[in-house]
Amino acid sequence: MLQLGALVCVLAAGPWARFDLDRHSVPKELALHLTAFAGAAILLARARRLSLSLADAALAGYLLLSTISALLAPNWWLASRSLAISVSGALIFWSARALAREGHSRAIIAALAAAVVLCAAVALLQAYGVRSALFAERRSPGGTFGNRNFVAHFVALGLPLLLLAALEARRRRGAVAAACGVALLAALLVLSRSRAAWLAVVVGLVFFAVEGVWIGRLGQDRGTRWRLGALAAGALLGAALALALPNTLEWRSDSPYLDSLRDMANYKEGSGKGRLIQYGNTLRMALDHPLFGVGPGNWPVAYPEYTSPGDPAFDADDFIPTNPWPSSDWVALLAEHGAPAFLALVLTGVALAIGAWRRWRRAPETSDGLESLIGLLLLAALGVAGSFDAVLLLPAPTLLLWAGLG
Repeated sequence: MLQLGALVCVLAAGPWARFDLDRHSVPKELALHLTAFAGAAILLARARRLSLSLADAALAGYLLLSTISALLAPNWWLASRSLAISVSGALIFWSARALAREGHSRAIIAALAAAVVLCAAVALLQAYGVRSALFAERRSPGGTFGNRNFVAHFVALGLPLLLLAALEARRRRGAVAAACGVALLAALLVLSRSRAAWLAVVVGLVFFAVEGVWIGRLGQDRGTRWRLGALAAGALLGAALALALPNTLEWRSDSPYLDSLRDMANYKEGSGKGRLIQYGNTLRMALDHPLFGVGPGNWPVAYPEYTSPGDPAFDADDFIPTNPWPSSDWVALLAEHGAPAFLALVLTGVALAIGAWRRWRRAPETSDGLESLIGLLLLAALGVAGSFDAVLLLPAPTLLLWAGLG
């Protein structure tokens, strides 16, 4: 169920152009929920005992507080839709962890890595001229995600899983296949011009270089060194081909990729300035609703009361004047779910990170240690990407992240 669900969630989309983002997100939400509840039901029927760790308790507390917040929300439809994504993510996390304890972690990682490569391949097809009713033309290359930023975030979060698949491959051809997948991911990341995804990749690579290669000395083993070199070569080749080969993307600038690189830390104008305005207004919303927030998914309902002059997140002339979610997971969770639920989710991440770091430092040469290091990379990438865009609020990255962490 997890393997099939990961692939279906990537491809799921509808051809109903009038519904724009919903024609991509709603089918993916359905795939997420079917995967989560079917997998959890199968495992629960076989369970003989349930054991709770600190991360489990914190995650359960987050879901409980979010449920109370949803019951108090002004728009129950939006609240239940958003809450369902959180519940399904938790079920997938617990299912994946139970399967990993039974020795199925490599099979799950392989399927997740394949889903990430599939996502990049489909988006690249759009970038190089393939047309489909499932693609959104205005946010190319978004593929079946409908938005180039969503695809880039998904790929950036999935990159550590390809790294793990390459390092754990029993045969050299498995590592070569992972390197080819990394080439596709690198090409897509370049063409997407998604600065949040670029930052997430950079932070992840720096963390891996310091903690994995320097401190953990992963490069000492000849086989590991060869695999890391193959992955690096694949990434460089993919990025170079993306810059060299002509595509059908219609950028307004003569140097679009250089412009995006130059503006990565620009907060004085453009989308950077707009994010700061939006964050400030959303934090005022959170201060007015500190305990249970305005309700999961109810940010666009409450935001018009907090918008300010010059706010690009609000368009009074539009039929729906705000986006479905703010440009940050963490700001959204604080304003929608309330401070206690936000702290419970943060505690979940901290507990997972501490446990993974201990396992990695205790046995860096083992498979358990290596998987723990990749778990840390996933959390680091999530922390960065979720600071600048919606990640855990969307179905596909929710499935990818919680399954990978489990």
